[in-house]
Amino acid sequence: MKFLNGCVALFCMATSLSVLAASPTEPEKVSGFWKNSRGSILELKQEKNELSGNFTTAVAKTKTCIGYKAPFLGFANGNAISVSISMEGCNSPVVISMSGILMKDKDGKDQIKTQSLVQYKGQESWNSQILVTDYYSRVDEKDAKIAPAK
Repeated sequence: MKFLNGCVALFCMATSLSVLAASPTEPEKVSGFWKNSRGSILELKQEKNELSGNFTTAVAKTKTCIGYKAPFLGFANGNAISVSISMEGCNSPVVISMSGILMKDKDGKDQIKTQSLVQYKGQESWNSQILVTDYYSRVDEKDAKIAPAK
C-alpha cells in the first residue's frame, strides 16, 4: 500500500510539474494581441526567440501616429521580452525601447509588465527621455482596435 501511495504521489507531482511547465509563461505563449489601459496595442508574433509585430498607439504627441501600426523587432528569453520601435513611419521623431515580462495578474490572467524608454528627437534635454511602466492584458483580435478619438 505504501508503494501504491508513493506512486500516486509521484504521479500527481509529475502531472503538476508538467502543467506548470506548459503554463502561459512559456515563450511561445507571448504571441497574440495585448492592450494597455490607454488602449495602445501590441501585436506580438514569436518564432523561437525572435519577436516581430506591430505597436499601435492610442495616445501620441504626434497626432498622425494615433492608430498607426509601427512595425518592430525584438527578442524573447524565457518569459522576458524586448522590442525596439521607431515611429518614423508616422512622421514622429520618437523611438521606443521596451522590455517586459510575461506574468499573471491578480486574477490569474496573462499580462505583460513593461518598462519603456521613449526617446524624443534624439536630444539630451529634460523632456527628451521618458520612462514608462505599463501593463498589457491579452485580448482577442476583435478587441485589438484603437478607439476613435473623441
